[in-house]
Amino acid sequence: MSAAVIVAVRNRYIRTFRKVGAVDEVTAIVPSEHGIRESLIFKGLVRRGIIMNAGGDRYFLNEVVEAADRKRRQTIVLVLFILIFLLLIFFFRR
Repeated sequence: MSAAVIVAVRNRYIRTFRKVGAVDEVTAIVPSEHGIRESLIFKGLVRRGIIMNAGGDRYFLNEVVEAADRKRRQTIVLVLFILIFLLLIFFFRR
């Protein structure tokens, strides 16, 4: 599975939780009822604390952790673009 597909599925899962308002233990949902499979991507979100178990089969989106994770990912992408840009400048100035 390509990175783009993984990111797309991950974003779809997060969007689904937001759309149905599952953002705390009271509003937690059963993911399978909303088209979310317990895939490796889902389990990764749970492992990182982005999606939290509310007991049983019910889960909710931890928006604070998700925002921090999104910020971290954006920072990594920005740093990679800067490094690539600097490498291009270095090699084309020769």
